[in-house]
Amino acid sequence: MPTITQIPIGPVIEGHIVILTCEISGGNPLASIIWICDGLTHITINSNLTDKVVSRVELNVTRYSDGKECICSGQHPIWAKIKEKGHTLIVYFPPDKLPSITQTPLGSVDEGTRVYLTCEVQGGKPLAIIEWQCFGSSLVTSSVSPPTDKTITSLEITATRNQNGGICTCFGFHPAWNQNKSSSIQLDVYYPPESFPFIIQTPSGPIVEDNKVILTCEIIGGNPLATLSWQCDGFIPVTPNGILSTNKAVSSIEKIVTKEDNGKKCTCKGQHRLWTPDQNITTHILHIYYSSTIQIANTQPIILVENKTIVLVCTEVNGNPRNASFVWYKSNTIIGATANYSIREAKAKNAGNYTCNGYNGFGRKSEAIIEVFVLYSPKVSVSSVTNRNTIAEDNTAVLQCTVESNPPPNIVWTKHGSNAILHRTNNVFHSNLTIDNANCLDTGNYTCKAMNIINNDEYTNMKDIELFVKCSPRRYNGDDQSQNPIVIAIGENLTISQHIIAFPIGITSWIFKRDENSPETTVYSTSNCSTYNVIDQHICFSRHKLTATDFGLYSVVIVNDVGKARFTYNVIPEGQPMQPTDILVACETTSMIVSWRQGFNGGVKQSFNVVLLNSKTQQTQYSFDIMDSNHESTKQYIVKLLTPDTTYIIYVEATNSYGTVRSTDNDNCTTGSILFNSQASNSLGTSVAAAIGTSVFILLVTSLVVFVLRRRRMKNKKEDNNLYQSTQPGTSRQRANNDEHDYSELQTKRMDCNPDGMQANR
Repeated sequence: MPTITQIPIGPVIEGHIVILTCEISGGNPLASIIWICDGLTHITINSNLTDKVVSRVELNVTRYSDGKECICSGQHPIWAKIKEKGHTLIVYFPPDKLPSITQTPLGSVDEGTRVYLTCEVQGGKPLAIIEWQCFGSSLVTSSVSPPTDKTITSLEITATRNQNGGICTCFGFHPAWNQNKSSSIQLDVYYPPESFPFIIQTPSGPIVEDNKVILTCEIIGGNPLATLSWQCDGFIPVTPNGILSTNKAVSSIEKIVTKEDNGKKCTCKGQHRLWTPDQNITTHILHIYYSSTIQIANTQPIILVENKTIVLVCTEVNGNPRNASFVWYKSNTIIGATANYSIREAKAKNAGNYTCNGYNGFGRKSEAIIEVFVLYSPKVSVSSVTNRNTIAEDNTAVLQCTVESNPPPNIVWTKHGSNAILHRTNNVFHSNLTIDNANCLDTGNYTCKAMNIINNDEYTNMKDIELFVKCSPRRYNGDDQSQNPIVIAIGENLTISQHIIAFPIGITSWIFKRDENSPETTVYSTSNCSTYNVIDQHICFSRHKLTATDFGLYSVVIVNDVGKARFTYNVIPEGQPMQPTDILVACETTSMIVSWRQGFNGGVKQSFNVVLLNSKTQQTQYSFDIMDSNHESTKQYIVKLLTPDTTYIIYVEATNSYGTVRSTDNDNCTTGSILFNSQASNSLGTSVAAAIGTSVFILLVTSLVVFVLRRRRMKNKKEDNNLYQSTQPGTSRQRANNDEHDYSELQTKRMDCNPDGMQANR
């Protein structure tokens, strides 16, 4: 008969492999085996041994294999019919769902409420076993309740505050599970807080203004936690830091307090659903220490005149507590420690802001500021040349002056030796004097003078600045004594004086030579007559009792580190005057104007005579002495009472104590006719004389004469020369190439002598 064995033995877990072995022992030949497995997928393996036949079938079982039968059929030629052996599979498979818990009533429950917890596991073979574990207790085995397709178990609990947050776990056990399955539920039990609201202040006690205060309201316990709200103006909520507390309701507010917060009431309100009524309120009063407020009795700036005295008074007007101490400051320096501060005999340094600082030990230090103006006279604090005190010529010098004064001064710049104001600026504390293209004469002391007025009184202060301009030696202001010869008598003392400017002062040496072609020798003054200052050098050379060999050219050489100069003086002995030159005559009917250029006077006073030769009468007339005025290079003389229509030859004599010389040339002039003069007088003279007078008439006549003379000069020149040579044998006028004259030098002015006075032949 066939026999069947199962590996593994007993029930099989879903998904596992089951091997069924069918054997038929003995027989000859051996029997044959066929498997019939009710719709199950299988693999058959047959093997024939010497004494039996074996057939195995492998099955991958599922829950649907449970209760299925596999039949092993054996056949043999001797057997009249097939012999069969059947085997029924028992398959264990897991539940359809994991354990699940339901709570009745659902959600949060109030303390004292009966709560039912039900756990169930749906399906599976066999049905699962359920056990409970609540609030840390040991496992409790449940019983199975119908229907038979699931396992159901329930627990009954009376809710307490201690069970709030507690966890009940339902554990499911099944042979098809590799590990136990579970489901948990946490109880939420509502219960009232253990306390009413209370407020904590941080820091505690009175708070100093400008510091932060934190008010914290708490309600301990309760589920849910109580809700808190604040009524406190100006405070802001504090964001919690870290982990929030689970056993108390906390709410904090904060503020940087000021003195206005002193006595403020802050209210915290707590609410809970299990309170009757549902809210409780608590109040907190703030105590703020704040600084004193300080005032100075004088609210307006103080104007104080120099050397006067004033008392500054500081008072405390509020504060908590009101017990301020006082400190006076000026420029961050403590100057007093009492409520009153005295400024005695005020000076400029006392001007500025005065601060009274009051402090009662709490909050900010309070202060009041009063500005004090001190009116004081000017003081020149800075006087300098910004680009050095010594500069090169043609450079720019900037002289700087800074003044301390109140009120602002007027600043005036002057230079020593002059009253002229070089620059003036008003209501300023700083002034610059700029000297462009500076020259040697700008060397000197400059004065910065500051002036202001206090109570109608004027006050001044000044300071000097020294400036040096480097320059080569030169004459001062055209002081050129070398242009004219120095005339001196033999035996007299010689003194040559020249005003020179230079910086630095030059080194002076004197050189002498008899004339331009003679060798030079160094000479020395017989006495020290030179003087010096910063730039002004009055050089002087003296020699006693000149001899004939001492006359000649004296040169002074002045050298400094900028350059050098040389000036030459011609020293000659006294003698006859030099001949007058450039004789020029303009004639009218009965008068003429004679002009000439005077020569060197020979070193002594000279005089002049105008000499006229009448061509008709051959008589010579001499003017009165015309004195040398020493300030005119061109002289003029008006001759009147002449004969009309007459030619005159004119020259000029110069006379001094050493003799008389005649002009180097002559001039000729022909007076007009009476007829022409009469007609001109009637038409032109009358109107002109009536309009502008006799002096203007002379000007017109002069202009006319000049024009006529220029046209007549060439015509009469030869005749005049012949006539002059016949009257003055051995002389010559030497007028060639001198026909053109500078008529602008002619001036119609009368001489000091009588113009009408002419003498006949002397």
